[in-house]
Amino acid sequence: MPRSSVGMTDYDGTYEFDIDGYLISTYPNITKPARRAICDWARVRIDGTIIENMVDQVVLEYALDQQGWTPEEDEDDD
Repeated sequence: MPRSSVGMTDYDGTYEFDIDGYLISTYPNITKPARRAICDWARVRIDGTIIENMVDQVVLEYALDQQGWTPEEDEDDD
């Protein structure tokens, strides 16, 4: 069985998204109380199942790519 070139200690399997940081950089005029409210609102509404489905899609794409099952794109000679 082939070994991965990435050691178990060489990767970070955690994904974190800084909602407040995103709001600050994208919407610089939003006040701190509004950002707090939006962060709370987003945490309640983010569906973990959607994120799990996205990870499953990445797993599928990775498996297809690593196995060479992804079809090559046609090149137009026009």
